[in-house]
Amino acid sequence: MRSYSDIPEEFEVSMSWPSAIKELLLFKKAEGYTEGTLKGYKSSMKLFSEYCVAKGYMSPANVPKRAVREFQADMNESHAVGYCNAHLSRIRAFYGFLCDEGDLPEYADPTRRLKMAEVLKKKLIIFNDEEVLQFIEAAGNQKNKFFAARDKLLIMMMADAGLRVREMVSLQDKEVTDEYIFVKKGKGNKQRMVYCSPAVAKEVIRYKRVRNAYFDSKNIPKNGMLFRNRDGGFLKNDGVQKMLKKLATVVDVRADVRVSPHTFRHYFAQSQLKNGCDILTLSRLLGHSNINTTQIYLEGLADEELVQSAISTSPLMNLRNRQ
Repeated sequence: MRSYSDIPEEFEVSMSWPSAIKELLLFKKAEGYTEGTLKGYKSSMKLFSEYCVAKGYMSPANVPKRAVREFQADMNESHAVGYCNAHLSRIRAFYGFLCDEGDLPEYADPTRRLKMAEVLKKKLIIFNDEEVLQFIEAAGNQKNKFFAARDKLLIMMMADAGLRVREMVSLQDKEVTDEYIFVKKGKGNKQRMVYCSPAVAKEVIRYKRVRNAYFDSKNIPKNGMLFRNRDGGFLKNDGVQKMLKKLATVVDVRADVRVSPHTFRHYFAQSQLKNGCDILTLSRLLGHSNINTTQIYLEGLADEELVQSAISTSPLMNLRNRQ
């Protein structure tokens, strides 16, 4: 005797924008995406769903390709290309998710073969060695001993290990040794190890001594975190950004250089390449999942730097040196 579960029945399952978007966000959260990334997805889907509903498309399954192209055209008229592409990338990921879940057949994906607008590549302008040294000196010269020790280490670690600011403020004491830094909470929930140079390791020891004395004097208990704010709580990303902006007022930074934690990451990457690090090793140090992302730093090197690098690695010149 056949059970009811063996009898096929055809019926329509409706899909609303709120439920589909919520499902996507929960899926991305389960994959380990950061709050910042989830916020970006939420913003993009809110923008796109409101646009579609205003056009009469009450379900993600009913959106035609024409509507996506019109949305793209409207966005490109009033926003920068990079901003528009970021939203479209998330919308495409949303429909990819619906297809993977079986909620939508691939042929019905309105973002299929969607071409992003071309972004004009800008030359990557980073801090030079002198500016980095000035930042380190300015941080260490702050009147407050705790801020001086902490901010100096933050800058040294950004410049010498290339950590993302979120990775750095998430570090625990036990994850930093005299020889390596263990990044437990990398982008995409990936883990990796990077070296800890003697210069940084020495500064870690000094910072911990000052930090512990500072919080002991205020009767604030330890919490295992390496970097803390003045009240003993977690140091936030924007706290590091504000610190750099403040120090930039006493550092002679060129006008065309963006003062941000990520610019130190750029400095680290290009310094590694100039000093002979191969791009595959650099990709692993930076925690990139795709070597094409790392390639951007190679393209950012000035022509004369590439020429000098090529001279030092010239096959014939090195053959002569061995004779």
